[in-house]
Amino acid sequence: MHKAIISFGAAVVISLVVLIHMNHGDSNKVSAGLPQNGTFAGYFTDLKCEHNVNADCNRLCLASGEQPALLVDRTGDILRLKNGEDAKRHPGAHVEVTGMRENDLIVVSSIVAK
Repeated sequence: MHKAIISFGAAVVISLVVLIHMNHGDSNKVSAGLPQNGTFAGYFTDLKCEHNVNADCNRLCLASGEQPALLVDRTGDILRLKNGEDAKRHPGAHVEVTGMRENDLIVVSSIVAK
């Protein structure tokens, strides 16, 4: 009986490790429906806060060196911003970012706060 409990416990731990590993790999995937070029609407955030859009928190994180990011409307994708220094002036704001997307990165050409 004791060996069965240990075997069951080991199986549960292994299953959890596999699930965590699989889910962690998905966090950097970007929805297939997003265009390579164009305008992306969403909320400015940072890579530490990600889905937790809060202007005060985002302002502090950006000031401490976190990379600016965009929480994309409808998909919930987090896209890193290259040339996104204007994001620091609009933490937590709803914006439209125009640029070229490379996987989970937007090379920003313009930002318009809404």
